[in-house]
Amino acid sequence: MQETRKKLNTSFTLFQILAFASFAGMNYYNVYLKAIGFDSTQIGLWGSVSSIISMVTLPLWGVISDKTRSTKLTWIISMLVFGLCYALFPLFGGLKTPIPLYLLIILYSIVKQPTHSLQDAWSISVINPFGIQYATIRKWGSFGFAVMSIIFGSIVVDTLGTEAIFYITPFFAVLLCIAVWLFKEPAASEKKDEVKKETVKINPLKLFKNYYFATAFIMVIALSIYSSLTSAFYAYILEDAGLAAEKFGIISGWGAFVQIGCMLIVTKFCKKIPAPYILIAGGLFGVAENIMYNLAENMTMMLIAGTLWGFMMAINVSVLPGYIHSLVPKEYSATAQTLSGTAVMLFSIIGSAVGGYLIKGIGIANYTLIHAALQGILTILFTLTLFLGIKVFKIKAPPSVTGNE
Repeated sequence: MQETRKKLNTSFTLFQILAFASFAGMNYYNVYLKAIGFDSTQIGLWGSVSSIISMVTLPLWGVISDKTRSTKLTWIISMLVFGLCYALFPLFGGLKTPIPLYLLIILYSIVKQPTHSLQDAWSISVINPFGIQYATIRKWGSFGFAVMSIIFGSIVVDTLGTEAIFYITPFFAVLLCIAVWLFKEPAASEKKDEVKKETVKINPLKLFKNYYFATAFIMVIALSIYSSLTSAFYAYILEDAGLAAEKFGIISGWGAFVQIGCMLIVTKFCKKIPAPYILIAGGLFGVAENIMYNLAENMTMMLIAGTLWGFMMAINVSVLPGYIHSLVPKEYSATAQTLSGTAVMLFSIIGSAVGGYLIKGIGIANYTLIHAALQGILTILFTLTLFLGIKVFKIKAPPSVTGNE
């Protein structure tokens, strides 16, 4: 058992590093679209289209994964297509007709979110039976993301250009898929999965009968504002602060390093603090982050904003998945995580489209203030639902976890 734990720790540490080194290229998706002539309204509209596609297809990924018990294979497929899309972006972006690029964006939208949601679900299902907290592994993903983001922002874009990122990303994606395909899951996990095949009948709507699972979606939205809205227009935030859009990687890389430190704190010192209260702290960090974007005038202030983003994202990626996982039956793990991703996509559909027009009308600074206000309202609402559930509806308090039990 102990030897298996050590092997899993090593394997999933490397897995997280490579996976998020691959995901670092996502920083430059909207930067690239802006560079080839997309304005804020076009970026926003395509963000909405991508969200619609993801919202429709993401639950299917989760249900298929749970029904077939092949989360790993499902993830590999989504990751390979993700790498292919990135390799084709520079080629299609340079064509005279935009139709191939539009079709490529659609294909990218189908696989973008599953690469994250299915990764979380598969990792948790394998390491949980051996007592390994996902947060202790996930921090290494932030390390890989941080290093690669800084390399992209400070070296690659200056020496090879932004397009080179779209060729480096598929290399990591393919390398990772080969490694995961060759990885053999521990026999204990495989036996449990065999039992589930015979007994599980998936009904996603059943999950929403759980009060705390339903109210958790308030913080799913609050903590997703950066990934679903802010990041799409980050190039405008940088330009408003007097910086080049290509420096995005430096700030996101720094923020990812902050994530690592914050996840260590969450894992080591906050085990006795109920997860919902940590999620509330994450919402407040998000409010402060967006206020700082409004005030930023130089790289130092943007790095402060990146620090706040790191605190918020650490809670988002390490505490939120574990909290959701703790609220549902184990056989619903992938479905629960993909439903969470679907909620984010639904939120993004309107937000991305409206965001492009808002930026054009009121400016990026006021746009970030709207984000701060929205995160504040949602965080207060989530706090009230906890009070109502425990004190008024007399529902048993949600699990006091910071990662995964």
